[in-house]
Amino acid sequence: MNTSNQILDYLTHHRSATVMELSRALDLTKADIHYHMRKLLSEEAVKACEPDLPRGAGRPARSFQLVENAPLKLNRLVVSVLLTHAIQPYLLPGENKKNLADKVAIEILSCCPSFKNKCSPAVKLNYLVDELGPLGFAIRWEASKKGPQIYFTHESLSLLIDDADLVNEIMTSLLHEILKETA
Repeated sequence: MNTSNQILDYLTHHRSATVMELSRALDLTKADIHYHMRKLLSEEAVKACEPDLPRGAGRPARSFQLVENAPLKLNRLVVSVLLTHAIQPYLLPGENKKNLADKVAIEILSCCPSFKNKCSPAVKLNYLVDELGPLGFAIRWEASKKGPQIYFTHESLSLLIDDADLVNEIMTSLLHEILKETA
């Protein structure tokens, strides 16, 4: 993995970092980090954040974060479903948003090869966590007496869709479909 990718990977897992933190974590010189940061800033892959208030002498260090972009595959998938919905309107007017959300959720899960596999729910959930990551969803789950408890810690749909109700409906449908298949 090249240095720029190592930086991006680190920022994916740590949300933000200073040049010093990156230098220590990746075992590279600060000059190396600065060089790659300038490149990543010009490519708009990362953004510089305003430093916190100074805690001591000297200028506070800038931190860097990833720029939030919805993954291309998710963009294409959502646009495809929305176009299909626009061309073939559903007959029940009150259920348009729910039907659309169900259709988007099913399409998202169709991108996960392990979703229809015959394996234990725990194994299936672990695979789904890995397969939904590149689509812009961060998921964690916990086992409980009532079954798996699934938590979405990040989603990229809100970067594509301005309608918060529709995004919530899609996320609810997605959660429902996952729980239905892993029960």
